[in-house]
Amino acid sequence: MENFPKYYLELIKTWSKFLSIQSPINKNDILNQQLFGNIKIQYNKKPIFFANFGKSGIHTIKDIWDEETKNIKSDNFIYNTLKDKRNWISEWTRLKLAIPKLFKDRLKNVHVDPEPPKNGYYIKNTFEFYDKQNKVVIPSEISLKLIQYSLNLDIVPNCQIKWNIQYNSELPWKKIWINLNKSMSSRKANQISWKIVHNIIYTEQKLFRIGKSNNGKCHFCKTENETLTHLFHSCNIIMVVWEHIFDALKTYNVLNNTVYIPLSEELIILGMYDYNKKYNVITNTIMNTVKWIIWKCRNIIKYQSKSFTSSQLIAYAKRELSSLIESMDKSLSSKKENFAAEIKLIINLIH
Repeated sequence: MENFPKYYLELIKTWSKFLSIQSPINKNDILNQQLFGNIKIQYNKKPIFFANFGKSGIHTIKDIWDEETKNIKSDNFIYNTLKDKRNWISEWTRLKLAIPKLFKDRLKNVHVDPEPPKNGYYIKNTFEFYDKQNKVVIPSEISLKLIQYSLNLDIVPNCQIKWNIQYNSELPWKKIWINLNKSMSSRKANQISWKIVHNIIYTEQKLFRIGKSNNGKCHFCKTENETLTHLFHSCNIIMVVWEHIFDALKTYNVLNNTVYIPLSEELIILGMYDYNKKYNVITNTIMNTVKWIIWKCRNIIKYQSKSFTSSQLIAYAKRELSSLIESMDKSLSSKKENFAAEIKLIINLIH
């Protein structure tokens, strides 16, 4: 292939991408799709290949599809089928995420109409080409430029793939990003929360891996490795802070006769996104501010050789939240003024 002219290599590449848009129509075609080395089944924009699955007789979608439940077969089935169980959870999770939703819907007998992307054109079937207004484009007007434009898919941030695997589900990222942007926290607090979700915080463990830290240990507890989830959630010093914060939120829920959302790692890392709009804003404003205080105090410990107890962190967070409420512009809408009043109530409930 190296001796092929560049023009033909580009032509083959473009044609392969063009063919990859077209999906199998009937169930048998889908069930007989090869799981590995298949351009239609990709993880992180690349076809997958897990030798252990192939050696265990798992080759096609039919091998992992349960026709009775109309769903992918259970984890127990895969565990018992695999001859070599090393790394099976990670590989099985990636395989499930790689199977297109369109395939699953058709196997479940869900009627699927093709939806156009946000921009450009898309292929509805082998013979029809539609624009984003769902109007047929006359064949004589179809150009290579239009076809290439239709192949420009949205870029999925690597962090979404990481957290999907971490929490073993396809997370509602549109909701997560929208609610992250609606927080009323300070600019710095919102920035740190954005960096946490994007997994771009240089924790001590990351610095240790690149030779920029002596031991990679947490600056608060001094014993565990300072990973992202440890620093902002599971460190015993930090966990006490969150317990006090969520005790206040629980009391607030009781007073307002609303459902209490319990403390969890996923909630701390990704923020509140699956409740009513008002509670999402209030909770994320508080959590983002607390995460900013955690990061700020962590750096004070590292660079100024000071120390913080859980009680001191809680007091610091309360002062920061109170200062935030006081500094809010008086021209806030009545809706946001109400949010500020609710946050102030929760601050008073933190002990």
